[in-house]
Amino acid sequence: MNSSIEGTSLHQRILALDTVYDCIEASQKAFRQTAGEQGSPLSCPPGCSTCCRGFVPDLIPIEADRIALYLLTERMDLLERFSCLEDESENLGSTCVFWDPRNPKGNCTIYPARALICRFFGFSAMVHKSGEPAFTLCRWMPSPPGLEDRVLVGRTLLERTFGAVPPRMTDLSLEVVAIDPDGAGTRLSLHEALRPAISRVSLILRLVSLNVDDDTRADDPGLQKPASGYTL
Repeated sequence: MNSSIEGTSLHQRILALDTVYDCIEASQKAFRQTAGEQGSPLSCPPGCSTCCRGFVPDLIPIEADRIALYLLTERMDLLERFSCLEDESENLGSTCVFWDPRNPKGNCTIYPARALICRFFGFSAMVHKSGEPAFTLCRWMPSPPGLEDRVLVGRTLLERTFGAVPPRMTDLSLEVVAIDPDGAGTRLSLHEALRPAISRVSLILRLVSLNVDDDTRADDPGLQKPASGYTL
């Protein structure tokens, strides 16, 4: 993560968010490795990204702020593209604006900062109505050798098939909600959530760059604290 907001409340929250994101990646990697060792390898088809087509993720504010920080500090080119498309609202349709099928480095152009739900695709479990973990193979994912069922329910079955249980989306989602409980009730599509997030994060970056103290900020209407409640 860019260090330009170090020492701010936003920095602490995004550090906490990145810790959850890292946990998801490590848990999924361990699950896939164990599944492969068990003789049930799991992988997406090369260059697939089908899950991104016709899909725009919903975000809570802290997720939107993470993407905004990435755009403002590392990918201004994408920020400019988003702004142009937003001005032509008909172009912000049912596919994520940051999905680019022509990008040779990967179809998701904000991959390091992508949303929580995007990180779950393919290798995470849901909670079945029985309370047991349930794992569904993506329809485009090749079936492991000898596996006929594409929906597996229950810890015992999952451990017998893959040697482990994939990370549960519910548990990890609650960890993200706990980082910013006040914002948890505000969930908007990426296209709707990103504009106010860019404004919030831009203001914090401006305050940090100016080294503005609380007294100066209170006297200048242009340097007021963001409405989200983030503070320096």
